[in-house]
Amino acid sequence: MYDHVVIVIEENKDFEQIIGSPHAPYFNQVLKAGGACFTRMFGEEHHSQGNYFWLFSGDNQGVAFFDKVPEPGSRPDFPFTTGNLGHQLLAKGLSFKGYSEGLPAIGCTDKTVKASHYARKHVPWISFANLPNGSTAADSVNLRFSDFPTDAKGFATLPTIAFVIPDLTHDMHDPPLEESIEKGDAWVKEKLDAYYQWAKGHNSLLIITFDESDDKSNIYG
Repeated sequence: MYDHVVIVIEENKDFEQIIGSPHAPYFNQVLKAGGACFTRMFGEEHHSQGNYFWLFSGDNQGVAFFDKVPEPGSRPDFPFTTGNLGHQLLAKGLSFKGYSEGLPAIGCTDKTVKASHYARKHVPWISFANLPNGSTAADSVNLRFSDFPTDAKGFATLPTIAFVIPDLTHDMHDPPLEESIEKGDAWVKEKLDAYYQWAKGHNSLLIITFDESDDKSNIYG
């Protein structure tokens, strides 16, 4: 069992758009060269939000293809009380935190954040009533990326499993294609290489995944 696992979720790219691409040098020359590369990983649906719920809770919690953020009053079962990765970890005496770039304050549940590329729809743990969401790092699973540690001393305090959600500028979501890949690749290198290097010698793991492939057909709009 790893002491710490950090899972970073990027957006909307096909395997061949990243692996072997000259626009993703860090992914290819460092991460792929030194790690494992899974070739049979698939998103469950389109749009993105459902895939984040699938990954975090094993179900899309009924958000399905609508890409509409659930909120109080929108449906009778919200906030959700169903099982999820964070709740299961806490029940076993382990720990979970989510770190979202652009989140203005710890515990913030705002649907939109002005002057920010933060994407609420990519942060599923906010939608569960069985997870703590206080106003400090000690009593909330809903943290800012600025709360993510930057050195060895801090890395040792990371939770058992942490999700990192880049904002819409750094998650490779938006076109143009090559520019978005370059920005995301550079961001992961700048923000997470220190953890990656530390993890290799401290029974810890960095996982980079994508919520889904590139919807070239645009059949869902």
